[in-house]
Amino acid sequence: MKKQKVKYTNLTIILVLFIFALYFAPFLDLFVNFLSDKFGLNAAIAVGYLYSFSFTSGAASVMLSNMDTNPILTALLAATGSALADLTIYNIFRNKLRAEVESLFKFIRIDRLLNKKARPLIAFIIIGSPLPDELGMMLLSHSKKMSKLRIFCMCFLANFLFILFIVQML
Repeated sequence: MKKQKVKYTNLTIILVLFIFALYFAPFLDLFVNFLSDKFGLNAAIAVGYLYSFSFTSGAASVMLSNMDTNPILTALLAATGSALADLTIYNIFRNKLRAEVESLFKFIRIDRLLNKKARPLIAFIIIGSPLPDELGMMLLSHSKKMSKLRIFCMCFLANFLFILFIVQML
């Protein structure tokens, strides 16, 4: 009897981890409150890191809006953490999931849906917003012309603007 192989092994693992993280999401607020009490403003970096992941972005947005610190400094530190997380996501998609992402792009015909020049703009909006950054990183990982420094700067700017909006307005 032949053993069946899962076509998108790594993406399936990410989905299982996502479901697992949803289970532990209620405990995230306790963790961030602990960080805020112990580390003060430096907790914004950790919350910014959490802002980038789909299963923690909503909770991180609420936590950022509840921080009683300088909004600009909070946004700068949180954007730094978020850009580092985005670069981690980019490296995972670029190096480990490249074949699966390209196969998935061909399957859903992303090239026909999105103009190659529009992808960075759409990725910028997705990365900055509380939408899952994994989608934006998937769009950018398909591009061969962007350096990691350019991606980091783009992620930092997008996250800074959107986090500043969250901290100021909410």
